[in-house]
Amino acid sequence: MAEPELVIRRATLTDLEALTAARIALFTELGELPEGFATNTFATACSIQLGSMMSSAGASAWLAFSPDGAACASAILLDYPRLPSPRNPRTREGYSMNVYRAHGFQPRNDEMEWVL
Repeated sequence: MAEPELVIRRATLTDLEALTAARIALFTELGELPEGFATNTFATACSIQLGSMMSSAGASAWLAFSPDGAACASAILLDYPRLPSPRNPRTREGYSMNVYRAHGFQPRNDEMEWVL
């Protein structure tokens, strides 16, 4: 019997809670949240800003879901305007951030490229 597959999809504004939870989990695992940190205030600020950025095409995000439907990985790409230069005529550039894989989640080998 084949293993159930990881579901990867582009996130929408309805996914802000899952994206924000992944961001909090990332900083928690990195030990970046000091004692007494106002996590709820931070989560609200992140959700508002990310929602605004996604609404204006300033950010795109993706989520991966494990076979049981739980969000297990995320990635956010920020889109920035830039001035062209003689060596680089592009007027947009991206910044990949908040790439997170839930602690304990173990993707299959063929899923590793996206999840990492």
